[in-house]
Amino acid sequence: MPELRIPEEHCKILAKLALLTDLQANELVSVVESIPPGRLKDYANAGVAAIEAIDPKEMRGYLETLFSLHTVRAYYDAPAEEFLNDVLAALAKHGESLTETNRDQFAKILARLLGVKALSISVKAYSLQREHPHLFHDAKILADLRPIFDSPSDPPVGLVVAYTLHLVFHKGNHREDLYFALDADDIEKLKTVLERAQTKASSLKRLLSDKGLNQIE
Repeated sequence: MPELRIPEEHCKILAKLALLTDLQANELVSVVESIPPGRLKDYANAGVAAIEAIDPKEMRGYLETLFSLHTVRAYYDAPAEEFLNDVLAALAKHGESLTETNRDQFAKILARLLGVKALSISVKAYSLQREHPHLFHDAKILADLRPIFDSPSDPPVGLVVAYTLHLVFHKGNHREDLYFALDADDIEKLKTVLERAQTKASSLKRLLSDKGLNQIE
């Protein structure tokens, strides 16, 4: 498995696991276990009830880091002990070395968190959703006015409203951009396509609910 790289701010949060009491650790695991599969982002954005010694604002960092660790471990199918050593090495690299006692506490808590089923399901859903060569990131439509000249020396006789669709997407590890010229009819067509997609999404969601299946996003 390649060297595990964890952002410094997440290393600081992870290192605090070693300082939790058993009661605090149980509370943290309970909070993570209560999150429905696929809803980690929504849960973090909504805010989590304060846990002693854990700032609620840090919960987003915990969730994002745990999700990333789950993803990496699943991808490389790394054994638990090997993965733990890689995490500890990443912490040490950022000056977050643990004592032998703290290391044992850290390993125990992290193993419990990495064993949360909802996280594993979310990782699988995340991987399936992104099994594409291009991943959408953002979009906007730009508008500008372009004057029409009958003669270069005369004032413009009119204006054309030009629209540009700017798409931002990910291709592998790279972010790329595409630009498309649009007119008013094209914008109406895009609106119709998106409205149809929303209708289909609602219909499929009802079908899954009727069948007792969960839609994991």
